[in-house]
Amino acid sequence: MRTLFFKSILLAAMFLSLISVAQQKLDLKVLYVGFHPEKPMPESLGVLTTGSLSTERFKEEYKHRYPAFMDYFNTHFNTVKGVDARDYTSILSADYDVTIFDHIPNPISEYKELTDENGQRIGYVSPKYIEDDFDHAAIFIGHAAPKMTSPLGSKLDWYCLCLDAHAHSINSKHPIFKGPLDVSLTMEDKPTPSTAFHYASGRNLPENMPMWRVQTEGYLEGKGYRIGQVSSFDGFLDSPETEFISSGVCTKDINAVAIGRHGNFLLWGFSASPDYMTEESKKVFANAIYYMKQFKGHKIIAKKTEDIIFTRQYIDQIKYGLTDEGYQGYLELIRKWHDESEKGRMDAIQKRERGEKLTEEEAEMADRPSRPRQPDMPWEDYVKRYMGGFFEEFGTNANAYITYLDENMEYLSYEKDKGYYGLIVDEDVKSLGVSNRQLELLTTCINMLEKDENTELANKILKRYTNVNFESANEWRNWYKNNKSNLFFTEAGGYKWLVNTLPNNEN
Repeated sequence: MRTLFFKSILLAAMFLSLISVAQQKLDLKVLYVGFHPEKPMPESLGVLTTGSLSTERFKEEYKHRYPAFMDYFNTHFNTVKGVDARDYTSILSADYDVTIFDHIPNPISEYKELTDENGQRIGYVSPKYIEDDFDHAAIFIGHAAPKMTSPLGSKLDWYCLCLDAHAHSINSKHPIFKGPLDVSLTMEDKPTPSTAFHYASGRNLPENMPMWRVQTEGYLEGKGYRIGQVSSFDGFLDSPETEFISSGVCTKDINAVAIGRHGNFLLWGFSASPDYMTEESKKVFANAIYYMKQFKGHKIIAKKTEDIIFTRQYIDQIKYGLTDEGYQGYLELIRKWHDESEKGRMDAIQKRERGEKLTEEEAEMADRPSRPRQPDMPWEDYVKRYMGGFFEEFGTNANAYITYLDENMEYLSYEKDKGYYGLIVDEDVKSLGVSNRQLELLTTCINMLEKDENTELANKILKRYTNVNFESANEWRNWYKNNKSNLFFTEAGGYKWLVNTLPNNEN
């Protein structure tokens, strides 16, 4: 009798457990794009294939990563399909709420070099992996984000393949931390990444900061694990279709984007598959997928058309870099990089001498000849690096250049192939004495057209700072009147006044 009783209790517990699992499934259709282990491994094992995973680790992971994701998705979502990245076409995403890109599909257009009439290289066109009109909600894991979305104008750029295992500077109020799966983030104080102190944004950072562990292993542990991706924060939030969700431990500034959204694209910069995610991050990742379903049919508004385009944050970094503190910090960083590199080489050599097996990366380090530390970069060369073309005007007088930037901050603009990575002072706008970041610039120019005053200048400025082109003052006035409440200025998007086209202006 007692045995039957305990069996009944056990069966009831199992039944409740099954109900609990079933209740966790979210009503969502998910498409996963990865490398299917039943297909041969790619012949080329470069960084775009492995995410800097060591060859040994990649070969081992190849068997397990795809199944780990599929098991995870089937646990949390009602409808799941997996496809090998080499078989993916964007038409497949049409039948699913969210597509997760863990690996990069075959390109739909090839890399192309641009040359002038003399055959000299003047630029290039990146390959594309998805079409310009791709409007499906998508999450990109690690380096898949910049390679696939930057050619379409996404701000999810290639800032650095250097993200480790912990998140910080988290927007904990963001919906992905609230549900539909309940999650409570376990925060612990850890040392602030040392490289962050060498940026303008890191001047007042504490020695320690609260962090959340996203994955159980990071590349900094030295076991050859996959490296995560961060995008630049410079200008990231200057358009309404973006969200900064989290930064993470990396070698860049404290605001580098580890989790962030631009339009219908979300960067999940952390590299781990579910078998290397923490229990908390498994829930947050599922919440992020569920969150992204609402952006199906959306597109990017402010397109970042250049890899480097100076924003106010970047200009702040230039000004800081040209101080003695910035210079000394740079020299210290270079010395530290050399010393750590040499230490890694010696550790690998000693490991080999002990008869221990080396990873591919360690073997490469052990075989590398010793490199003496280079002399510190002279101040003049350093200043040239920061000033670019402006060095001809200001030489080593960094303070004069900083003053020049401060005095012209409201007139700084971008013009391809001009100044320093396109950074210029717009003398046309300066002549009006109106900031190009204020709507007053548009109204001033429209007023000039209506009064038939200096119409050539007014038209030139209006066409330079918008993506529309009208012939008459009346057309410009109607456009401005109809869009005034939705106009916003973007630096990252090319120093333009654009119209917020989000449905119901939800941002």
